[in-house]
Amino acid sequence: YPSETSSKKISNVLIDGQQRLTTIMLLLCAIRDVSDNKKLKDDINNTFIYNKNKNIRFRFKLKQNNNDNESFEKVLEGNLDNIQTKSNVYQNYSRFVSWLSEDQTNINLEELLKHIKNMEAVEIILKGDDIENVQRIFEKINSTGQPLTPADLIRNYLLFTGDMDEQQQLYDKWTLIEKIVGVNRITHFVRAYTIRYTFENVVVKNTYNDFKNHFRSKKHKDILDDMIQYALYYSILENNVYYKSDASYNLTEEKNNDNYFNNTLKMLDAIGTDDWIPLFMQLFDALYRSNKSLLGNILELILEFMIRYRVVQPSAGGGALQVKIYDLMESIKNKTCPLTVKGIYAKLSNSEKEASRYPSDSQFIAHLKENMLPKNGRVLLFQFSRRKGLEGATDFNSNLTLEHLMPQTIDPNDPHGKWWISNLGKTKYKQIQEKYTDCIGNYALLSRSLNASISNSPWPTKRKEMLIKAFDNETKNVSNESKWNEVSIKDRNNKFSNEIRQYITGPKNEKKNDNNWLIK
Repeated sequence: YPSETSSKKISNVLIDGQQRLTTIMLLLCAIRDVSDNKKLKDDINNTFIYNKNKNIRFRFKLKQNNNDNESFEKVLEGNLDNIQTKSNVYQNYSRFVSWLSEDQTNINLEELLKHIKNMEAVEIILKGDDIENVQRIFEKINSTGQPLTPADLIRNYLLFTGDMDEQQQLYDKWTLIEKIVGVNRITHFVRAYTIRYTFENVVVKNTYNDFKNHFRSKKHKDILDDMIQYALYYSILENNVYYKSDASYNLTEEKNNDNYFNNTLKMLDAIGTDDWIPLFMQLFDALYRSNKSLLGNILELILEFMIRYRVVQPSAGGGALQVKIYDLMESIKNKTCPLTVKGIYAKLSNSEKEASRYPSDSQFIAHLKENMLPKNGRVLLFQFSRRKGLEGATDFNSNLTLEHLMPQTIDPNDPHGKWWISNLGKTKYKQIQEKYTDCIGNYALLSRSLNASISNSPWPTKRKEMLIKAFDNETKNVSNESKWNEVSIKDRNNKFSNEIRQYITGPKNEKKNDNNWLIK
């Protein structure tokens, strides 16, 4: 705690023991608030909670260096009005209150306070003017106990300074980043941010060291200012939330009316593009404010590359794809790859390794016809629908689901299952189901409510409902089929896979002279 007798407005920066002291302070507040003993209450407030010396810059003896400080100060003050009840501070304080209230007959609060007063702490004073030495000691201490997250280490690295006013400014910037990104996403963000500048894979546990090594020569204020801008991009990419920040670090959420652009971002997230986030951040920084149309076209091209990549699955892991992404990022930086649709297209199409190669038409069609992963079908069909300009493809959201026209499950004991067995053939239905359940010919997009209502119903029931409530014309077209059996599925498989191939952009060497293609 800061000195009570100091004549200077001084305070100490706590570099280890924050969690222990915070927990003890919350327990003391709980004892105070549960007890009816005024002397005990005053003792806790005067000894542990409030700074009596007016020369000390802070009202309370402990200040949180994160977004929990507002809730923490409300608990210290004993004013729980409008407190964030979901905050960690309030949740832990409430737990203590609950325990002490339930067991008060067995717990002597005065005796508990006495034991807390008998606790001892080792105090090591470090000079704030040697920040590098302070940081090294902090890292050493951290390595001997429960490790902090990479984000915690980076935060402490950026906020260490001998000047408290400067630290408050740095802290305000970091807090803004946490608000934009979300506290639970900070480590993911700082890893992506580090990759964006190093163009190399960063293992999560090495994020702090890689970050520090790369940014060591830069001023912490400048790093944080840059991180704020990238946090705004990250929020758009990962949370689909658009923020605007003013000079006082106030955040305002903005409405983005570019639905087509938003749908592209949602589909990129749904198809699984976590490895691409550093590249997307790089593209946003270069184009979002100056040429959003070009940015949208490049993102859509990458979306269609990834749709093909996920359907074909040339690689079980992400290593080869990561190398391709980081090479593309460095090529953009060095201007060996033009920041144009054609430039990115050529770079994506150029790969000698099968594991990162742009899937060809023949590969794409073959995998569309058999053993598709259902999770990719939803994005694929929506992108096909909007590229073809089909009515209804306006909002990619959680209400949109993938329907298996021939059910995934056929139960011989269920009336619906009996119908499908009869329809497909008693001796062949298992073989047909195994081969054609997950193929493009057996997929359609439906609303969640319609999908649930028709479920495993016989085909006559399904087609009647889909004709009335179909998502788009493609679903209505398949609903025109009077029968749905092996012949129907195979026929649609062949026709539909070839049509989709024309709308989901393939590699440059197979580009067709078709006006519907993204790359002309």
